[in-house]
Amino acid sequence: MPLNLDFSGMTEEEIDSYCEAHADEICAYAHSLDPNHTTPMTTAEQELWRCALRAANDGQRVCDLVEEARRTGSSPERIAKLLGLPVDEVQALYSSTG
Repeated sequence: MPLNLDFSGMTEEEIDSYCEAHADEICAYAHSLDPNHTTPMTTAEQELWRCALRAANDGQRVCDLVEEARRTGSSPERIAKLLGLPVDEVQALYSSTG
């Protein structure tokens, strides 16, 4: 599915949610742009770029913290409770973190 870069009528929460869900795609798209052959970014595009970077950084930070919590003895149940997710979902999302 192509990226939706038109956020008209969307709330800030809806935009944030979309950016979180598509952070990798947004970053890949932004990195594929050649600044010599593109027009300057609009204010909305600049905010979208910032949002995608925050989402990618936050996602990586959560992975790092899950790994650290596991390494220091936190149970899967406790980690899941802190993330507000079911244990099986946390294990599926963060299985590569140890």
